[in-house]
Amino acid sequence: MLEWRADPVSPWRDQRIARLDARLILLCSDGYSSSLAGASLRDLGFTDVGDVVGGFAAWRRDGLPVAALDGRSGPVTS
Repeated sequence: MLEWRADPVSPWRDQRIARLDARLILLCSDGYSSSLAGASLRDLGFTDVGDVVGGFAAWRRDGLPVAALDGRSGPVTS
């Protein structure tokens, strides 16, 4: 689905990201899926795509900021 939303010529594109020069940073749980997704986007012609090595697990392990939506008051920092 990412490719449909990102591809500038897709009828299902998301205008916020559907530019080949858009800077896209991808994040998944452990870093594997985001690496594959980045490769797919580069195959589409995107030039500024990266991912977080180790994914969200590494982000959290390194103590970087995390926020969650609680459904009532917006972001909750953990």
